[in-house]
Amino acid sequence: IRTMEYYAALKNKELMQYYSKWVTLEDIMLSEVISVTKGQMLYGATVVE
Repeated sequence: IRTMEYYAALKNKELMQYYSKWVTLEDIMLSEVISVTKGQMLYGATVVE
């Protein structure tokens, strides 16, 4: 049982690291959208596989 708990905790840590990187990337993308000058429109799509 302890092996499974350790494995689950390890996988959770890996997922949280991935999520943290994704949130940081999302913040960067949002800051770039906000910095677009007035009167311009920004269209974009992000595909993650």
